[in-house]
Amino acid sequence: VEERIASALKYLETTQSPDGAWEASGEPNLGVTSLVVKCFLQDAKYGSDHPVAKRGLAFMLKHVQPDGGIYVEAEGMKNYHTSVALMALASTKRPAHAKIIKCREIRLLPIQPQILGLRLPERHTPYRLTAITVIVIRKRNPPDDK
Repeated sequence: VEERIASALKYLETTQSPDGAWEASGEPNLGVTSLVVKCFLQDAKYGSDHPVAKRGLAFMLKHVQPDGGIYVEAEGMKNYHTSVALMALASTKRPAHAKIIKCREIRLLPIQPQILGLRLPERHTPYRLTAITVIVIRKRNPPDDK
């Protein structure tokens, strides 16, 4: 398994765009980039100091929006892109990203009915990923109540 992971990461390293993104359908894609960056961040041979991870994080952080989201307007799926970007940022375990993460959680909370204790019909599955993301981030980065 480890050899296959190493091989996959090596391949992904060669497919990164100069701007730090990975593509979907021939275009730079924030969601795909966030997921790939998370893989590099979690691998001991790469981690957050590796140039591949740094370029990917820089691409992601370029898309922090004034409304608190992390997305590209033209791509749609604002909550999804914000959620996967948060997962990647939480994987850095860096204090510099903790503030960004906390601000983005605040954006997600009002639009995530489950977090407020509301039940959604089965068809509202996109909300599940974001709710799970916020819960995981909070467990890894407990809020500072000071």
